[in-house]
Formats: sequence, C-alpha cells, structure tokens
Amino acid sequence: MRLSVSLISHNEEKNLPRTLDSIKEITDEIIIVDSESTDSTKSVAESYGAKFFVEKWKGFANQKNSSLEKCSGDWILCLDCDEVVSTELLESIKNIMNNDSSIRGFEINRKTFYIDKLLNYAWQPDKKLRFVKKSSQPKWVGGDVHESLEVNGQTETLKGYLIHYSYKDMTQHFNKTIDY
Repeated sequence: MRLSVSLISHNEEKNLPRTLDSIKEITDEIIIVDSESTDSTKSVAESYGAKFFVEKWKGFANQKNSSLEKCSGDWILCLDCDEVVSTELLESIKNIMNNDSSIRGFEINRKTFYIDKLLNYAWQPDKKLRFVKKSSQPKWVGGDVHESLEVNGQTETLKGYLIHYSYKDMTQHFNKTIDY
C-alpha cells in the first residue's frame, strides 16, 4: 500500500519542515499545491522530495481538491502545513496500511499547540476526516474557511492526534480572527 500526503501551501517555509519531518518515514509521495508563495516554500518542499504545483488561489476546498486529484497512493493523508503527526498517530497509520481494512476513511483528533503549550482540554474534541482510501472518492466540500472532507463508505477514528500549530502568538490569533 502506498501513502500520498496532500497539502496546500502559501508562504509556509517556517511551518513546512516540521510537518514534513513528522511524516517522512511513512510517505511514498508528497503533493503540494501552492498558491503563489513569495518565500522559499518551494525549495523547502522540494528538499523533501515533494511534487510541487503552483496554482492561483481557488478557495480552500477547491485548492485541496486539486491536491487530492494529483495523489497516486492507495491511501491519502491530508494535512495542513501547520500540523504535525504525533508518534501514536504515525503508528496507527502504519498499522492500518499493513492490514487490509474495509474502512474507507479515518478521523483524526487535533490538539492545538497554543502559546507554548499543548492544549489537552480546550478546543476538544476536534476530529477531522484526514486519512482516506483513494478508492473512496474523497472530496473536499464546504465554505471558504471551514471545509470538510467526505468519502463514500464507512469511517472510524484513529488513535493518536495531529498537533495543530495554528497561531504563533496572541497577536497573530487576534489578526486572523479579524481577517476571518
């Protein structure tokens, strides 16, 4: 079984290494659809062997669907550039890939890393469908910000979690809230 990792990016040179380091031992293919970054996102991605595509911004769901379409693996792990796969989640993914599962997709709980702390109770649970079989016809749907992934078939929840580095500080949190 082959694993593709699907990402979208824009000026993610600082976040991308942390994300790609967390999955490098299990991925066969990294697909990144970038929306015209002006920093060194492309060179960082290519240093990890990623297939890098530059496309004009089409909105979150459409941009993520473009990345999904380029994936060739049997399984697809959809990540954001500010997320890291925990060790327990990495083991869960390996276990699923080594067994012939009839499950078509798996939700993963996210824990937010906020102001130098991993939050175990705030913003919990935060389960997102992110690990899917390509044959389940995964598709991103939804609005401009809160898109979600859908598949044809049964889903379950994996053990482990994604660590979400959503804000580098309170100022960025405030500014992002105002932007949305």
